[in-house]
Amino acid sequence: MRVMQLTTDLRFGGAERVIFNLVRGLRDRGVECAVAGLFEGGPSPGAMHALLEESGFEVYPVGLERKHMLWRLAGLRAYVNDWRPDLLHCHLFHGHAAGPLLRVLGLGCPMVWTHHSVDRRPLPLRGAFYRLFSRLAGCQVFASEAVRRFQHARAGVAPREELIHNGVDLEPYLALQPRPGAVIGALGRLVPEKGFDVLIRAFARLCAENDEVRLTIAGAGPERGALDRLMRTEGVAGRASLVGFVRDVPGFLAQVNVFAAPSRWEAFGLALLEAMAAGLPCIASRVGGMAEVGGDLVRWVRRDDVDDLYAAMREMAGVRYSREQVARQRARVATRFSREVMTREYLRLYRSLLG
Repeated sequence: MRVMQLTTDLRFGGAERVIFNLVRGLRDRGVECAVAGLFEGGPSPGAMHALLEESGFEVYPVGLERKHMLWRLAGLRAYVNDWRPDLLHCHLFHGHAAGPLLRVLGLGCPMVWTHHSVDRRPLPLRGAFYRLFSRLAGCQVFASEAVRRFQHARAGVAPREELIHNGVDLEPYLALQPRPGAVIGALGRLVPEKGFDVLIRAFARLCAENDEVRLTIAGAGPERGALDRLMRTEGVAGRASLVGFVRDVPGFLAQVNVFAAPSRWEAFGLALLEAMAAGLPCIASRVGGMAEVGGDLVRWVRRDDVDDLYAAMREMAGVRYSREQVARQRARVATRFSREVMTREYLRLYRSLLG
């Protein structure tokens, strides 16, 4: 079986990390995979592009950096025609939107569309697109029930749907040994929906009574300057840091003692899932797909509530889970959200569409 993954971006975001785990899992089961990305993010290869090539996967950057470059879809069609996939697996809206265009250009294989995101912006044209073209996909897959509910509200029910949770490669996380300490970590794109401004304000309150606590936030994005200024305004610039994009997520989590995910909304919560696999005590806002990921093993807080987040960090700083708690947390991840479970479910779906 030959499956091509088509995604929006070849930089390293949450959906791209899921795709990387999926193609590795499929390759282990004898499925040939290539990855095409519509956008690269700049003149040099994106982090996802580089990682895929290092891992031995064929990558095709379409190069749609500007809207007037739509003619490059003809190059994508030529590449797909040459690679001859049995199935095209499209991720995120722009990947889905490229599907009908490829169909017009002669693509004949079945398509799967996976929805990874919940976008709060008013985008009526996207809802119209799904209402008009959803039948072109052999199946639409949702990464969480939260994503399914969002898509139903926006565009109605598709002819065929499935829920397949994102999966993580557990091996590098299971090797980590959680330790006591007062370093609070967070991971994600530096964008408003991640709630890192709330985290910094709550951390500033904690600093006033705890001389040992530290905060480290990993990720890149447009809010970096604003978050830097907020740290200085709150007087925590010496005890909180923005460490930028980290490729080695297990290595980052090995340096923290408590993980915080104060998102305003979240389609799934991949970083929370990885922190749970690492055995870390976790704090998260109960929004979107994170409630499905964490269950009763997470210290939940209210969204956008500085007081609630401060109280949770005060309670959890210095906490170390027992072996039984770590084992229970990791068992939940292994049975529902591992790379193996995700790969098995997608492979079952692929085979059903290919007959």
